Amino acid sequence: MEQINLTNLSKEELMELIKTRCAEELRSKKLSFGFILITQVFMAFYMVLSNYAAKWEFPLFLIILLFAMIEALIDGWGYNRLIKCDDAGTLVDTYEKYLKFENTLFIVAAVVAVLIACLIFSGILPLTVKSPLLTGFLVCCIPLSSLGALFYRRNSAIAQGVNRLRKLIGN
Repeated sequence: MEQINLTNLSKEELMELIKTRCAEELRSKKLSFGFILITQVFMAFYMVLSNYAAKWEFPLFLIILLFAMIEALIDGWGYNRLIKCDDAGTLVDTYEKYLKFENTLFIVAAVVAVLIACLIFSGILPLTVKSPLLTGFLVCCIPLSSLGALFYRRNSAIAQGVNRLRKLIGN
């Protein structure tokens, strides 16, 4: 993305820039949601046609895709709320709430993933219990995989715009 000098923009121009960037991100989240949904439909269709539904791997893989879809929905919901903000104070507050929610989701997923990993590698549980636990671990890794996105988000154009907007409104 091109670099725009944020110091010369008024509050209204800055809000429009942030909303435009959020709209671009929302479009990409909608595309990823659609791709995951189409993948789930094809996998479910394949399971029905091939009598593979008796195996546990495919339904658990569908659950993993469902959680990835939920994460895309959460991100899309956050960007949609930012787009609908009318004033600068509301936009900054909404952005902060969204970041806090994402940080909480990340911490919970990390704790659960570590606990499940400890159970899997402990050697106490039989293999029949470890397989669903492995799926749970992978489900927890979906928010963890967005760790890079979390750091990217902190330095993104939206974050820089919100920081500049915070300075302009004196928050």
